[in-house]
Amino acid sequence: MTALDAPKTCAVDGCDAKHFSRSLCKRHDTWIRNAGTVSYRVVVPTIGGVPLTKMPPLIVNTSPDEKWRAAKITANNRRFRLRNKYNLTPDQADALLESQGGACAICKEDDPTGGWVVDHDHESGEVRGILCRKCNSGIGLLKDNADVLRAAMNYLERHASQQIS
Repeated sequence: MTALDAPKTCAVDGCDAKHFSRSLCKRHDTWIRNAGTVSYRVVVPTIGGVPLTKMPPLIVNTSPDEKWRAAKITANNRRFRLRNKYNLTPDQADALLESQGGACAICKEDDPTGGWVVDHDHESGEVRGILCRKCNSGIGLLKDNADVLRAAMNYLERHASQQIS
């Protein structure tokens, strides 16, 4: 069997799924369209399992046009998610963050590693503010309940001076 007869597989390392588009399987093609990047391997053309050493390797990667497109898709996804989930425009979300001093409303972190999250009341849907992902996860894990949060705060204060040996 020649390389031309061989079934095409995804160019992503470790993925043996059938080729769908742009040398990628359907899952990785969708992923790169949404996220803009994926880790590729260098594909060396072969005939009968023997590499064609005289031919330069074909590097499968995203072009600058595809990176621009991925950034545009990311912006469109943000706009869509903000509008449909929180009834906000990107400008309104940015203004809300700016009204908080450009930082998380709880921890005051101005450059969070996990990114920004729109915090909202899960019952009413009302937007409360912009938080870093860690603070939003924290209040979510505490069930968005002020009494549970107070109990956690009391617990931490009660044990702040104790050393565990």
